[in-house]
Amino acid sequence: MSGDDPLARGADDDPRPLAEALAGAWRILRSDGGLEFAPDARLRFAPDGQLDYRFTIEGSAQRVEMRWHAEDDRLSTEVPGAGIARELRARVGAAGVLILDFGGARAYFVREA
Repeated sequence: MSGDDPLARGADDDPRPLAEALAGAWRILRSDGGLEFAPDARLRFAPDGQLDYRFTIEGSAQRVEMRWHAEDDRLSTEVPGAGIARELRARVGAAGVLILDFGGARAYFVREA
């Protein structure tokens, strides 16, 4: 991994294309300050482009259904009908940790069994 670019591919990264490496379920490990992920945040990337985001707020389970697409190191997400879209950098790095880069602030997820 390059010292200048923390999201540059490293020798221990998942060698598959990002879209293939993302498929499946992930749970939050940690996130940088400024990112507001609930401690139980979970993402499920389906191969058909569906993204299921689940978390709990004040004891109430929440679910957001989204769409996703990945190309190279870019992950695009949108909430259909809500006008909410985002593009960020992502990679599945060493030890299978998913790193989502929100313009410098990062969230780290691990694969769920």
